[in-house]
Amino acid sequence: MVNATKLELHYYFNDQSHSMDAHVRNKCESELLAIIHEIALEFGVKLRIDSEAYKEGGLKDIWKLTGANGNQISIIISLLTLVLSMVPSSDLELDNLQKEETKLNIQERKLQIEKLKSELSSQSVTYETISSAADAIDKNLKVVTRRSNFYRTISHCHKIKSVSFTSLDKDDKVTDKEKLVTINNFHKFILHSDIMPSLTYERARIEIISPVLRMGDYKWRGVFEGEPISFMMLDSDFKQDVLSQRISFQNGSVIECVLKVSRKINEVGEVVPQSYIVETVIEKIDGETRLKTIQGKRYLLKKMAQYGQGNLF
Repeated sequence: MVNATKLELHYYFNDQSHSMDAHVRNKCESELLAIIHEIALEFGVKLRIDSEAYKEGGLKDIWKLTGANGNQISIIISLLTLVLSMVPSSDLELDNLQKEETKLNIQERKLQIEKLKSELSSQSVTYETISSAADAIDKNLKVVTRRSNFYRTISHCHKIKSVSFTSLDKDDKVTDKEKLVTINNFHKFILHSDIMPSLTYERARIEIISPVLRMGDYKWRGVFEGEPISFMMLDSDFKQDVLSQRISFQNGSVIECVLKVSRKINEVGEVVPQSYIVETVIEKIDGETRLKTIQGKRYLLKKMAQYGQGNLF
């Protein structure tokens, strides 16, 4: 098999022109470069990307990939053409993608990637292995998000009727068949929401920096897992105890609580917290002194009954 060294992106237009909006083109290039880097990082491949002079025929962009191992580069290009062109079987929802990330699926994904990594330095990589690895990469949120950005961008450029991805050798000869995506499939690659499923921490510890000592929906400030956060206190009993001064704070005071973290995915595919909400305060801790709340005891008893085992106190 002839090693591919280049990736060609072909924009097909619905007219006879050979130009496109520069902002659209630059945005598309930025997203594709990010995908290339993420896939290379996933497989531990160091590479350099050079942009070559574009060609007409619609409009073609070509990137040359170079690295220490030509076979690795060829496989990365094959993966790229698959990941960029495989039409998802259903509408993309981050919630569904997150549900797929079970321990079993995460392990399977790692095995698929490790199998390809072990074959990258040899000449015996099969199409089945590449296809399996592409399926694994297709669950990488950074890749999925960047690909979504790419297709959202071109869907707003009404002259683009389709795009294709092709692997080329050093002499610009095609090494594998062109992979075409038509305009009627663009929307299938686009994420419809940036909201991720919330996380609930059953026994989160927050060091209190600034409690709220007056009525109103003001945010408290604290430190959670080494990071400063602002959070809403929804435990009305605890709030009342603070307002009535039955509970006070000192330097280093910590609350152990049920913490709900709402999350979203940003435009580069990173999962970031959106809001923090304390639903129930279980106890307040000052050094060796621990004050368990009544509502905290109720919560723990409910959990014990629910799971029917263990001692949560």
